[in-house]
Amino acid sequence: MSNPFQQIVGKQLSAVTFVQDYLQLHFDGPTLNALTVVTVTSPDGRARTGEEQFRNLVCSCISKQVTGVELREHEALLIHLADGSLVSVSLRDEDYYGPEAVTFRGAKNEILVI
Repeated sequence: MSNPFQQIVGKQLSAVTFVQDYLQLHFDGPTLNALTVVTVTSPDGRARTGEEQFRNLVCSCISKQVTGVELREHEALLIHLADGSLVSVSLRDEDYYGPEAVTFRGAKNEILVI
């Protein structure tokens, strides 16, 4: 599999965990840690990490099926959901808080770090 993120296509976002300074997205097995700015765009609105409606919008994505994943280098990791919502993890240099933007643990415990 050339793009490990493709293994979440067809799975649902099953849980969102808020950890001190990052976000975990669980996809019925695989888990993605978003360590930079996350933006959620949904039919109900748009919000970024730290904004008032962010928690509500990202949690409203739970149980939605992933229809596609795009990795745009130095821009964003885009997770498309069945209802038209989009979860975007920034890969822009200015949004990094540390050396990584994303860590991903796949279904077979493989790990990918961006």
